[in-house]
Amino acid sequence: MQKRDVFIIKKYLTHLKCLIFALVWVVLSNPSLCAQESITPISENSQLFNKPVSSPQKNGNKSLPFFDDFSNNSVFPSADNWQNSHVFVNNSYGNNPPSVGVATFDAINNLGYLYTTLSDVPSQADILTSRYINLSVVNPDSLFLSFYYQPQGFGDKPEPDDSLILQFITPDTIVTVWSVNGISFTNFLKDTLKLGTNPTDTLLFKLVHLAIKNPIFLKENFQFRFINYASFGYNNATATNCDQWNIDYVYLNKGRTEADTIFKDVSMVEPPGSFLKNFSSIPWSHFESAIDLELKSLYVHVRNNDKISRNLTQIRFDLSDSQTQWVDSFAIGDIDLEAFTNRSNLNYQFDSSRFVTSDKEEARFKIKAQLSTDGYDFSKPNNAAYRSVDCVNYYAYDDGTAEYAYNLEREVRTAAYNYKTYQPDSLRAFSMFFLRNKDQEAALESFNIGVWEAVNGAPGTRIYNMEVAKKVLFEDSLNRFVTIKLDSSIYLEGDFFIGWDQQPGLSINIGFDANTNTTKKRYYKIGQTWVMGDADKPGSLMLRPIFGKPVYETGVHDELANKPSLMVFPNPSDGKFTIQKTEQVQSGTLRIYNNLGSMVGQAELNTSSFDFTNLKPGIYIISIQSENIAPQVIKWIKN
Repeated sequence: MQKRDVFIIKKYLTHLKCLIFALVWVVLSNPSLCAQESITPISENSQLFNKPVSSPQKNGNKSLPFFDDFSNNSVFPSADNWQNSHVFVNNSYGNNPPSVGVATFDAINNLGYLYTTLSDVPSQADILTSRYINLSVVNPDSLFLSFYYQPQGFGDKPEPDDSLILQFITPDTIVTVWSVNGISFTNFLKDTLKLGTNPTDTLLFKLVHLAIKNPIFLKENFQFRFINYASFGYNNATATNCDQWNIDYVYLNKGRTEADTIFKDVSMVEPPGSFLKNFSSIPWSHFESAIDLELKSLYVHVRNNDKISRNLTQIRFDLSDSQTQWVDSFAIGDIDLEAFTNRSNLNYQFDSSRFVTSDKEEARFKIKAQLSTDGYDFSKPNNAAYRSVDCVNYYAYDDGTAEYAYNLEREVRTAAYNYKTYQPDSLRAFSMFFLRNKDQEAALESFNIGVWEAVNGAPGTRIYNMEVAKKVLFEDSLNRFVTIKLDSSIYLEGDFFIGWDQQPGLSINIGFDANTNTTKKRYYKIGQTWVMGDADKPGSLMLRPIFGKPVYETGVHDELANKPSLMVFPNPSDGKFTIQKTEQVQSGTLRIYNNLGSMVGQAELNTSSFDFTNLKPGIYIISIQSENIAPQVIKWIKN
């Protein structure tokens, strides 16, 4: 090679390095070229708010076999099997479990709020403890406990120092018999399950199979318990839920062997699909106009956990509407399932003539899918799965459960979400799912809502703007959607956008459903340019347009017109205050929440004076529950 050629190559490489550096600088210095949407773990679980917890059974020890696959269609584990209820039973966080329903361990307690003990150092979070089991007369040579586990799933990955552990307990001892450290779901598939690029078996959980032979455990009052140790990750700037683990198929019995790891079971894997194609909900008054365009086949997702081929004798679908008392049933059947395989394409196509319309204002459909097989099924409860489809007065894409919180980053302050109405009607209100965060109060003080025309699939001219000069407050309610009434209705037809403006850097924290993907419906504004939602953040905003008759606001407090019937004074105070009660309020519960939504104090209303001087100075929410009045939510400042 000639010296001239070497010089040219060196010069080319120098120019290439400069070009790469310039490109990197442009990307980093130009926010419009970086992701503007933020998806963060939630800081609370509203599905657990005020949810009654069943008391453990008191009729003696539980006998073998012990089995639970968490398919009981409840947010808490069954009291028939478990002594406490810290974990969250759900169909949202498990990724391809062996059967419908998993128990999720995370950083949120059974009241729905973050554990107050959490820090950047792992500490004990959720606990799941079995009832007492009599093992004193069991042959230890054939006694085994097995279960499936999965880190992260559709949630947040546990950090390497976090862990999930299993302990055996007797009146005399507590022994940790198994543990695993935190790992991301991606690395779990690669390093733990060692799955190839196209695995034939799509079960994404790891089986643990433990013999119980040590005589110290063969006692009359034996228990086992799972505990997760959670922490705020090093990069978490705010306190949010984190470190999810999912478990399923917990099975303890005698007469088992080392090789007893196959379950002769055909099971549902998730709730049946909806009969709606594009939405999860449509206003009932629009249903007739929409149904021929929206109707799709009902589908089910089933799994054969057996090592041999099994035949699905029948899958029966039952649909009902509680408002009209309409009921319909139909079935498919004679379907062969190969060993260790999932089938998610089993469906039944029906037409709109099956639906009975009515002049009622709403319809609330229940869908039940029930399978029957060619023989023995290990777990009968997981043969059925359920879905609700509520057609009331709003359109929705989301499934009603927030897996994450959605925010706009940097200087971006406007977001818009695309909907279409199948029938021209008056837009009356927004329904928005808010999640608490540290700067939300300031964010909501300067929070606007808007409506835009749709032009070629993107937001066009803004046709409505309203300053929300009210505080959005949070009540102890299972339903965390807040209704914000428009100050004047808007007549709409076809496609349109609804959305909001916020102050840069302040997060209003909208619920984000990770199980339905409408990324192409989301837009945010950079300068004067609308940009489609980030493709690497699949999911749906929990933001719904409400149509039809006039509506009333819920969870929105007008400080001038709607003061609470109970007053706190003095306010602010040093921690001591008095509740001015009425004759209707003689009993009830007072709870205090910090700005992260964690409950930090509680007292009964059998007195009028309260002392919370132990709390740090700051802004708190006092929630008051009493039988004879509506729930009261009052802002209180501690000096």
